[in-house]
Amino acid sequence: MKRLILLGIWLLLVFFTIASFYVSYSAFITERDRKIAENITTILMALPEKKAILLPHSELMVFKVIKGKEMYMSANTIKPTDYSKFEAAVKRIGDLSVEVYVKKASINDFLVFLTANPIFGAMLSFMFIIYMSFFYLTINEFREVKAIKQARFNKEDILKTLKAIKVLLHTEKILKEESINKAKTLLDETIEKLENK
Repeated sequence: MKRLILLGIWLLLVFFTIASFYVSYSAFITERDRKIAENITTILMALPEKKAILLPHSELMVFKVIKGKEMYMSANTIKPTDYSKFEAAVKRIGDLSVEVYVKKASINDFLVFLTANPIFGAMLSFMFIIYMSFFYLTINEFREVKAIKQARFNKEDILKTLKAIKVLLHTEKILKEESINKAKTLLDETIEKLENK
C-alpha cells in the first residue's frame, strides 16, 4: 500500500512538473512571438521612407529588403551577427529580394525570461524543490526497506534451533539437568542471533 501511495505521489509530481514547464515555456513563446510581431509592425510602418530601421527587439530579428539598387534593412544588420543562431527565410521575386532572420529559441533565452518574470520562475523553482524533496524522502524510504530486508532472519537456521530445543525438552526426563542447560544455551544463542540481525 505504501509503495502504491508513493507511486501515486510520484506520478502527480511528474504531472505537475511537466505542466509547470509547459505553462512557463508557452508563456515564453507567446512573449517571443509578441516581440517578433512588434518588430514586423515597426518594419511595415517604416517602409519605404526609412532605409535603416531601428527594431524595438533587435536581438530577435534581422532583415534586409533589396529592390533593384535600393536596400532597406534593420539597423542591427551593421553589427556582427552570428547567423548560425538564426532561422533564415529568403524570398526572391524579380529584382525584389527579402531576407528575414529570426533568432532560434535557446535555453539561455528561456532562463532570462524566467528571471524577468518571477511568477513563472518561482513556479518552476517551487516544483523543482518539491520534486527534489520527495526524491530525497523516497530514497530514505527505500533505505529503510533495504535495512528491514537485511534484518530478516534465515528461516532454516531458526527452525533447526527450535527443533533441537523441542528434542531436548522431550528428552528432559532422561537427561534432565543436561537437557535444560543445553536448551538454555541454544535459546541464548538464538536470541543473540536475532539481536545481531
